[in-house]
Amino acid sequence: ISQHKWSQFPKNELKRTEKKKKQKETYNKDRKRQRK
Repeated sequence: ISQHKWSQFPKNELKRTEKKKKQKETYNKDRKRQRK
């Protein structure tokens, strides 16, 4: 996403996106761990 678009992004929406990203990363890590 371009810098311009990010500046138009509401703060809470940005936070939500960050949270989702973190949750997905954690989820993926857990999946990998379980596979071992």
